[in-house]
Amino acid sequence: MAKPVAILARFLLLTFLTVCLFLGVILLRAFLLQKLPPESDVCTPSEDDFIPLDDAMIKRFQTGLRFKTVSRDVGDYDVEQLRLQNDHIINSEFYISS
Repeated sequence: MAKPVAILARFLLLTFLTVCLFLGVILLRAFLLQKLPPESDVCTPSEDDFIPLDDAMIKRFQTGLRFKTVSRDVGDYDVEQLRLQNDHIINSEFYISS
C-alpha cells in the first residue's frame, strides 16, 4: 500500500500537469485564432456589394421571416410554407434569376 505522502505527491503532480495543459491550450488558442475584424469594417455606399436599406426592403425581410420553414426532422417540414416563401422571394423586386 502506498504511503499517504506518495499519494499526495502524485495527486499534486497530476493537478499541476492538468493546470499546465489547460493553460497551454488557452495560450495556443489565444495566439492561433484569427482576430475579429474591427467594427468599422462596414460596407460603404461606394462598394459594389452595398445594398441600401429602405422601408420596402425591411418590410420584405420581415415578411420573409414570418414563414414557418424550420424542419422538425429530416423530411418533416411544411411544404406549403416553403412554397409561400419561395413565391415571396421570386416575386420580390430584388430577386435576380440565374
